[in-house]
Amino acid sequence: MFDDKTYDDYTPLEWLEKGKGSNGERKPMPAQGLFEGKKNDWKEVLISGYDEKIEKFTGNWVHNNTPASLPRIYVLFDVS
Repeated sequence: MFDDKTYDDYTPLEWLEKGKGSNGERKPMPAQGLFEGKKNDWKEVLISGYDEKIEKFTGNWVHNNTPASLPRIYVLFDVS
């Protein structure tokens, strides 16, 4: 998969920092994620972390409350 970080506005960890509340507690970040299935589609996802080893955001799909693990290029944060 082609994934060029040259033009990224923020690093994955900087995105997660945007989810911190006024008390410093990190909250899941609402986003759209590419859900791969019979029909690939953008679905709501709550991003709660980033795994640097595999370079994927982690969280939960809203529509079925199952775990999500997505490459950066498959995530569109609602705050972007």
